[in-house]
Amino acid sequence: MRTLASWCLAAAMAAALATSAYALDFDGLIAAYTYDEGSGDTAEDISGNGFDGTIVDGNWVTGVFGEAIEFTGGQSHMFADGVLSSVPNNAITLGAWFQLQDHPAYEGIIGGSDPDLGGCCQYRIMIEPGFAPFYNAGAHTDVTVAGVVTEGGVWYHYVMTIDGDVKIYLDGEVVGEGIAAADPLPELATPLLVGTGESPGTWPLFGLVDEVVVFDRAISEDEVNELKDSGLVVAMAVDARGKLALQWAGLKSDR
Repeated sequence: MRTLASWCLAAAMAAALATSAYALDFDGLIAAYTYDEGSGDTAEDISGNGFDGTIVDGNWVTGVFGEAIEFTGGQSHMFADGVLSSVPNNAITLGAWFQLQDHPAYEGIIGGSDPDLGGCCQYRIMIEPGFAPFYNAGAHTDVTVAGVVTEGGVWYHYVMTIDGDVKIYLDGEVVGEGIAAADPLPELATPLLVGTGESPGTWPLFGLVDEVVVFDRAISEDEVNELKDSGLVVAMAVDARGKLALQWAGLKSDR
C-alpha cells in the first residue's frame, strides 16, 4: 500500500529531479505498468490510456520499485490489448526491469507477435540460452547482442528503442545497435505480451518483471537512465518542462 509518506517522498525526489539537467519527457507514452497493485489479476496502465493488463498465473513479489510480478513459465504471462495497434511516428520503445529465476531456454521479457502480418515476433526483447540479450525490431529477424552476458538472480533494466536505427540498453548503457527489420514498423492487432517470448507458453519467462513501459518514439539515453534511476512514479512526477506535475490521475492514491 502506498502511504502518504511515500507520496511525499516521491514528491520530494521529483522536486530534486526537476532541477537536474534533463527530465524524462512522457510525451508519446503508450502504456506503463508499475505492478504495485500487490494482488488480483489486473495491472493498471498508469499512462492514462486505459491499456490495463491481465495477469495470468503470476505471483506478486517485491520489485525494484514497489511490487513486481513473478512469471513461472508455462502459460504464465501478462497481456494488454491495443498497445501495439498504432505506431504513428514509425518509432517505438519497449522497456522493463527483469530478473531471471531459472533459464532453461530462450525467455521473453516483452513481445508483440501478429501471425496475420506474415509471421511471428515483430517486437521482442528476450534473453537467449547463453544469457545474452536477444531481440526482434519490426520483423522476425532474430538478433543476439554479442559480448554481453546476464546472470540469474540479478535485476537488469532492459530497453529497446527503434526509429529506423535500433539501440539496446542494459542498465542504462548501449550494448547493441542495429537497423530496424521493417520500414514502416508494423501495427499489431494482437496484444502486448509480458513474460513470454512469442505467444503464451512459447519461450515463457521463469523470473520477475517490474516497471514495463511502451513509447511511440525512441527515448534518449538520458531518458533511459532517468527511468532506470528514478522509477516510473517519481519520473512521472516531473513533466517535460522540468516542473513538478504529479500525475495523480491513473496513480491510485491507496497504493
